[in-house]
Amino acid sequence: MLRLSRIRCLGIFLLMCGCAFHASAQSMDPVEKYSEQGQRALAQGNYAEAEAAFEKLRELEPGVAEVHANLGVIYFQERKFEPAVSALRQALKLKPALPKTDAMLAMSLSELGRYAEALPGLEKCFQRSTDSPLKRMCGLQLLRTDSGLQRESKAAEVALELNRLYPDDPEVLYHTGRIFGSVAFLNMQKLAQVAPASVWRHQAEAEAYQSQGSNEAAISEY
Repeated sequence: MLRLSRIRCLGIFLLMCGCAFHASAQSMDPVEKYSEQGQRALAQGNYAEAEAAFEKLRELEPGVAEVHANLGVIYFQERKFEPAVSALRQALKLKPALPKTDAMLAMSLSELGRYAEALPGLEKCFQRSTDSPLKRMCGLQLLRTDSGLQRESKAAEVALELNRLYPDDPEVLYHTGRIFGSVAFLNMQKLAQVAPASVWRHQAEAEAYQSQGSNEAAISEY
């Protein structure tokens, strides 16, 4: 299971709409109060307080898609993926073209292990997004999803593209390295099954022993 960092998530998604509310005169004061409170809490990294403020905003302005979207991102950051999915789906229901929200929903579904549901949104994000940090996050989640669906060849393709786009990113290098290692292991396993007595199988065994420092065992295979 790939464990991915979500540290950059808030910087990518939050404040994407400026929280431009169209409140009635009666509700303007509390809307402004909770909006300011929520933004301040987020700036301080206080997600619990930000969550409470945005939940109040949701009660006051249930028809504002951006409130649901930002609340969904806060839930995601807190690893509350089920409520994140609900909030993000409501945001898209209210405003289907809301920027980046479909990608955030796909990543939340991936975190829940609902890979088949997550796959289309992650592929769309990784293939089409021009936002480099967002593309990176979608790519890492796509590695998780392809692996979960046992699409090893697709995972390898994504890993190659991630390495091309982010060649010096430690997290990318770690996760893509794991994918390449897994693909190599599966290939060697298949080689042992289809041609156990072949020179290539013995060559692979010898190289494996040699990499572990077992030179005598390697010589016996050569």
